[in-house]
Amino acid sequence: MVKSRVHDLAAEFGVPVEQVMGMLREMNIIVRSHLSALEPDQVAAARVRWEREKRKAAEAPARRCGCKVKA
Repeated sequence: MVKSRVHDLAAEFGVPVEQVMGMLREMNIIVRSHLSALEPDQVAAARVRWEREKRKAAEAPARRCGCKVKA
């Protein structure tokens, strides 16, 4: 099985490698560089967190202005 690397996740998320490395470190996943290999469960956890943060960021502007967001 091929392991994903940090730079692969950054490309998937469309963000700089440093941002992904910071997120992984906050999750207590040790990474040394953009070439660090990640286990499948680590990749899954990172994807879940990324989606949650992306959703939270999208909801924040709507809450600030008092607008109603249609689902």
